[in-house]
Amino acid sequence: MCATALCAAAHGKPSTAYDIGFTSSVPRSDLVTNTNENGVPRWKQLCNAALAEFDPALLPQRIADARNAVLDQIEDNFSEPASDENQALRNALHALEALTALQTVVKRKTAQHEVGEQRKTGS
Repeated sequence: MCATALCAAAHGKPSTAYDIGFTSSVPRSDLVTNTNENGVPRWKQLCNAALAEFDPALLPQRIADARNAVLDQIEDNFSEPASDENQALRNALHALEALTALQTVVKRKTAQHEVGEQRKTGS
């Protein structure tokens, strides 16, 4: 499943480039407020950043930051009645779990490919 599809799942709506809102080039320091100028919650900004991250070295931290923000928001909403945001938060957690699993598969396939190449070249 691609990051765009995961983004759609987290938001519960069709995914477009607008849903992502920015690319992975946005510095993490720009994501410190609870909402951005468009009213997008911080947890959603961090999820979008993780889903849009292309650098494998940065992805684990992006996922961790997003997951922590989602869990914090779930905790903040704990005493409130069920809402659309609660469903979006659950969807976001599922999307982040899928992204983590995908990253694991990619690492495993990359390692297998490298071992295969080493065997071919005899090194």
